Formats: sequence, structure tokens, C-alpha cells
Amino acid sequence: MPERTEDAQIEALRAFLLLCALGSEWQGRLVLVRGLDAQGRAMSRAAAIAGAACLAVEARAEVCRATLRTSACDFVVNSVDEALRILKNEIRQRRPVCVALSAPEDAAFEELAARGVAPDVFVGPTEHDAAPAGARFGAFGGAVVSSQDSERLVDEYMAAHGLTMREFRFGSVQELSEFDRHLGSAVPNSELRRRWAVAAPGFFYRERPWRRVAALTATESSGLGDTPSPPSSKYSGL
Repeated sequence: MPERTEDAQIEALRAFLLLCALGSEWQGRLVLVRGLDAQGRAMSRAAAIAGAACLAVEARAEVCRATLRTSACDFVVNSVDEALRILKNEIRQRRPVCVALSAPEDAAFEELAARGVAPDVFVGPTEHDAAPAGARFGAFGGAVVSSQDSERLVDEYMAAHGLTMREFRFGSVQELSEFDRHLGSAVPNSELRRRWAVAAPGFFYRERPWRRVAALTATESSGLGDTPSPPSSKYSGL
């Protein structure tokens, strides 16, 4: 499969759809991520949008700091103790948070497992990374997902729910804001996908041109087609 050029909003949406495929409720749950490459940053954003707590372990301190500057994480810490102190409080209150732990990855995972940390899902870049994580964390009942698994699970979820990725482009931030209000109304309250419509705008407000991507059913897309939009707006499948 050819690699996609990184697109922060699309990658975050696909990571969010992975969480949709794995569960319908993420508040008070923990997502553990290996690395803050494009996939790791996407998952940290997706976890926050879904309402989960996320711990991303990344050995490169400069990558952690860069992730903080882009608002893809909320805190950067240097020890498991610091990370768990933040996570326990936010998980207890069922609030989303992303903590980047700047530490050697394998050592951090060993310490987390030894302390009984039980993530609801572990996301690793490759099957090679996911295998030892499964040995550490799989006994706790959480899912262990490699990037290859992620692609398959997202595609299966979209096919099963009749979803298509769509991109909407606008000529101004006011037009985008109005569309986001319509998008929030188009997706049923019972769907975890509605959290994307409600929360994603807070993560991508710096993007230019102004746009929104969403995974929608044909009925939802049809309803949004009635949304007033200027001639400059673009609507397309992805």
C-alpha cells in the first residue's frame, strides 16, 4: 500500500475512527502510544477528541517539545511518576488529556507494566513493536494495535457503517464555523463520531485553507449538502 502524504486532520480522523472501531465510550479510559511520529500525534489528538486520556512515550525530547507546541499534547514530563500523577487525576474525573513522556521507550513500558498500568489500547508503529507490548499489556485485556492493524480496522469500520471520508473547504473562518454547527447536528447524539464534529474544530483552527474532514454516511452527506456555502467552497471525497 503506498504511503499517504501526512495530513494532520485526515490522520487524526483515521485514528479517531480506530477508537470508534474499538469502543463506543472512551471517557475515563487510557490510550498508550509508542512514539510521536505522525501516527502518534494523530492518535494523541484523536484520543482527546474521543474523551480519553493518552500517554505517548517518546525518547526524543525535542519531538516531545515540538508536539507540545502544536497542541497535540498537553504536558511533557520526564518520569513515569509524573505521567501517572497527571493521568490518574484526569482519568478519575473522566477528562481528556495527553501526556508526552520523554524517556527511553522500552524502559518506560517495562516500568508501566511492572506498576500494573492497564491501557485500554496500545498503539505501536509496527507489528514488531506491538508484539512485546502485547506480552506486557495484553494480559490486562486491552487491545494491541499496530499501524497495519489500524488501517484494516478503520477500513472495516467504515465499510460496516457505510462511511465515506469527505472534505469541505471554505473561504473564511466564519463559513467554517457555521458548517461545524451543521456537522454537529448531522451526526446522531448516540454516535461516538459526533465527538469529532464537536471537538475537532478546537484542534485544527490554525489550518489554512479553512476546511473540515469528516466520515459520513450517505444520508448525513446529503443533509450537509443543503448547508448554504459560498461558490469558493469545495466538497469532495477523499
